[in-house]
Amino acid sequence: MNKQEAKKELEKLKLEQERINANIDKRKARVFDIIEQKKELQAIIDKPEGRWKPKRMERYYLVQSDGNICGSMWYDDSEVDLWRYNQNNCFKTKKEAEQHKKKLEILAKYRENSRPFKKEKDNYYSFYDTIKEKMSFNFDFTSKKIETAYFETKEDCKKAVEDSGIIELYIGVE
Repeated sequence: MNKQEAKKELEKLKLEQERINANIDKRKARVFDIIEQKKELQAIIDKPEGRWKPKRMERYYLVQSDGNICGSMWYDDSEVDLWRYNQNNCFKTKKEAEQHKKKLEILAKYRENSRPFKKEKDNYYSFYDTIKEKMSFNFDFTSKKIETAYFETKEDCKKAVEDSGIIELYIGVE
């Protein structure tokens, strides 16, 4: 083999090496993707059914009456711990507690100008239409629903939806 043939062979090998290296990089990226997907799936599998409840001496988070988020330890189903749990104020992470706080703030803002249900009167309320994927409005004068905010007019109801940002609760608070 002469120098010119050796140079051609060397060039072919360099190109093949570059192709193989590019393929290796793609495979490495795919491996990292698979690892991340496995972690996400394992988290779903490991998530307990129903509400999370701390074990003895496990840390949990809650929203205090002043709106601050704080951590606490679960002590053998103490009265205080159980009260917090039963009030849906017991969270595994600080982020979950912050999301709950935001939900409470949105609901409070939404209900500011609401009124109690009035029998045989128009009671306007909002709901999220999952087919149209938007907020919708209706009224009722015979059926009272639990935890529903009612408004005097459709316009009042729309304003409460717009001012409060309650749609976030339907599409997800982040």
